[in-house]
Amino acid sequence: MGKLKKIAKALDCFGPSSCTSTARFDKDPLIASSNKGQLPTLEDGVMVTLRVSMHCKGCARKVEKHISKMEGVRSFTVDLETKMVIVVGDILPYEVVESVSKVKSSQLWQSSLA
Repeated sequence: MGKLKKIAKALDCFGPSSCTSTARFDKDPLIASSNKGQLPTLEDGVMVTLRVSMHCKGCARKVEKHISKMEGVRSFTVDLETKMVIVVGDILPYEVVESVSKVKSSQLWQSSLA
C-alpha cells in the first residue's frame, strides 16, 4: 500500500491541474533577450573546425549537403581553397568528424595547420 501512495503522488505531478496552473513560466519568456533586434543564441554552442579533402565545387557541395542534414547544426562554412569546414551548433566534435568522413575524408583542424 505504501508504494501505491508514492506512485499516486508522483502521478499527481502529471495531472491536468499542473498544466492549468499559472506559474511564473507562463508570464516570463523562455529566452531573455538583452539586446533588442538580435537573435537569441545558445551559450553552449560548439564550433568545430575540420580539414576536409575537397578538390572541386562538387566535393564542396557534397559536404555542404551532408552537413545541412546533420542534427544540431546551426550554421556552417565550407572554404574550398583552404579545405576548411567550420560547423557551429549543439554538436560533438567526434560525431561531426565521423559523419563528414562518410562522404569525404576529414579530420579535426590542428592548430599547427592554421
